[in-house]
Formats: sequence, structure tokens, C-alpha cells
Amino acid sequence: MDATVAISCDSLAEDDLQSLTRELSTTINRETDVGAAIPEAQPEPGSKGDPAILHTLLLTFMTSGAAVAMFQVIKSYVERNKSLTMTFKRADGEELVIDQTNMSTDQMDKTVEFARAFFDKP
Repeated sequence: MDATVAISCDSLAEDDLQSLTRELSTTINRETDVGAAIPEAQPEPGSKGDPAILHTLLLTFMTSGAAVAMFQVIKSYVERNKSLTMTFKRADGEELVIDQTNMSTDQMDKTVEFARAFFDKP
């Protein structure tokens, strides 16, 4: 299955959010069987690139087990920064928006379960 996740956070500067996105991509690739990559696009001369692309990861995974592992990684990131918002989009166009602002650990666990189910759907 292919999907994307767009990451946003009002409390982080643009460069910090871009760094977090690169770090998350590296961690997902290292710790799970999910392939994560920042889309490649040519920036306009003199610019750093399109923020929408710089804060988006392309995700590729074949099993729900890989999705489970990926969400454990994502959970560790949102536990460190509760103001992250992640918008997941499946290949069929269905979206799931997870806004972690002020979410308790129990609520986060339930959200992770809901998100796993989102990727189990065909």
C-alpha cells in the first residue's frame, strides 16, 4: 500500500519542522519495514522548496504489521511534541487527520489503533 503523511506544527519554525520530517523519515526507514521518503521536487531558484512537499513523506508498506511498527515510531514523535498534526492520505484518496494537541497518552493509544485500522482497509 502507498500513502502519504503531511506533517504540520504551529509551534515549530519552518526549518525545525523540515528537520523533524527528515528525522522521522530516517527513523521509519531504520526501525520498520515501511519505506518513507520525502518527495523530490525542483525548488524555485533562490527558495528552499515547497513547504507542502518538504513536510510530506511518501510511505510504502505491504503489511498491516509494518503499519503497526510505523505507528509506534510516530507515537514516539507525537509524545515528544503534542502540537504535531499529521494528515495521512491513502492511495484511494481517503484522509485521516490526527491532531495531537493536548492529547492524553490513553487518547493517543486509541488514536493509534484507529489509524492502524485506517490502513487495514482496502
